[in-house]
Amino acid sequence: MIKYEARQERFRRWMGREHFDGFLITNLTNVRYLCGFTGSNGTILMTQEEGIFLTDGRYRFQAADEVQGLPVKFAVGKSLPRQLKPLIPARIPFRLGFESDVVTVVQHGFLLQELRSNVVLEPTHSAVQKLRLYKDSDEIRMIRKAAGTTLSIFEEVLDTLQPGMTEKQVQRLIRSLMEDAGTDGEAFETIVLFGKRTCLVHGKPSEYSLREGDLVLMDFGARYGGYCSDFTRTFCYGKPSQKILKSFEAVQDALNRASAKAKAGANVCDLEQTVRRYFRRIGRDREYLHALGHGVGLEIHEAPRLNAQSNSALAPGMVITIEPGLYGRQWGGIRLENLYLVRKDGVENLTPHPFFPSL
Repeated sequence: MIKYEARQERFRRWMGREHFDGFLITNLTNVRYLCGFTGSNGTILMTQEEGIFLTDGRYRFQAADEVQGLPVKFAVGKSLPRQLKPLIPARIPFRLGFESDVVTVVQHGFLLQELRSNVVLEPTHSAVQKLRLYKDSDEIRMIRKAAGTTLSIFEEVLDTLQPGMTEKQVQRLIRSLMEDAGTDGEAFETIVLFGKRTCLVHGKPSEYSLREGDLVLMDFGARYGGYCSDFTRTFCYGKPSQKILKSFEAVQDALNRASAKAKAGANVCDLEQTVRRYFRRIGRDREYLHALGHGVGLEIHEAPRLNAQSNSALAPGMVITIEPGLYGRQWGGIRLENLYLVRKDGVENLTPHPFFPSL
């Protein structure tokens, strides 16, 4: 059972340290994290004394079933600023934080216009996301379930794969297996690519048919209880060429080097640089086209970002991907990706499926 009240209390403590009198949470993923609501219209007003969940009449019954730890207030025909006005104390000043990456310029103007004159609006960035960095036991359980289901589906697809199947057919098969497994569906749009099309890092599946000797890249993840998994394997359907075999070995070596350095306290920039330096040393850094990985949780891409610009340190409870790849227009691409739970002395691989260069 997710302890939403504990999450709300942690957020209030953060507000106290930052000297906020109140905070407006409008990012729907953050709303879900703090109270459990999964609808498309919901806002939390959190103060030092209490919190309140705001939505409209369409969600009267859903909010009653889902929202935990907060009273629910419904409004019909009222804009959010007008809903908020009577809920904010008249003391001067009232420092109200808001999510600057969600609230638009127009919405900010309405807030200034409608709220009490004592309200001072303070933009912030990633306030709730900083709490979401560290997964609790309930979150880890759901991510494990999503990851385990993803691996089971991958095994079923391998047993079914045969020449003549199109990328779209395999994509549809993966989606069908996710539905049969009782998941929430895809964590992101499933990627299935064959042949030289594997060079398309985030390519969309097409009607291209699998042929003997083609590379096969599958990048997908199930979602369970709202939480995502992420997993990629690339292999050759048939006998691989020396180019493919050497590329596969290089990517596998890069992933192993990075995961060996991943542990609490490790700087994510150092992990990225470990892989980049390795590819540079073997003369293939120009074929490495993306960052090393990212955090995973309620969103498929969340903090921490494993790239050269990030200065974040890993900490216990974080869930990350490590996914190096090499890509070339003339031969294709190879990406290998595992999902890891960060622990004090290293990482636990949540997707421990073996690597294999050919099927």
